[in-house]
Amino acid sequence: MSQRLTAYEKVHAVFGFLTEIHDVDQKALEDSCAKLADFYHSDFDLQELILECQHFKHHVNQNKQRTQAQKLTTTQLYDIIKSDGLESTFPDTEVALRIHLTLMPTNCTGERFFFKLNVITNHLRSCMLQPSFSALSIMSIKSDLLGQNGLF
Repeated sequence: MSQRLTAYEKVHAVFGFLTEIHDVDQKALEDSCAKLADFYHSDFDLQELILECQHFKHHVNQNKQRTQAQKLTTTQLYDIIKSDGLESTFPDTEVALRIHLTLMPTNCTGERFFFKLNVITNHLRSCMLQPSFSALSIMSIKSDLLGQNGLF
């Protein structure tokens, strides 16, 4: 648990400024953009990211006045870009939000996979051969996909 908490704190240190972009001052915004651009150095140009975030901050503040929300989530920020059709206006900001949105579910999927595998292993390991066990494991983990296709 402590390793997971440390990982989430690192993610928040890199991406946390996005959810507070409407209140962050200029210096903090530049520092946060520098952290993000340094961490993903091949994906972002620092100066472009800073300029985009400054402009996006103003756009969010205008949008925030319309919605009267206290604090916007990453999903709400991403929805603002998508609903207003601003992907080409804020490409780096959109990529940063997309990266942040995919980090946590990716971790959860892996944890569910190993939990499910542990349950199957304990229950069926003693009575099955390895090929059958592997096939059943995959079917159990992907049961939601099999159920949609009427196979399971």
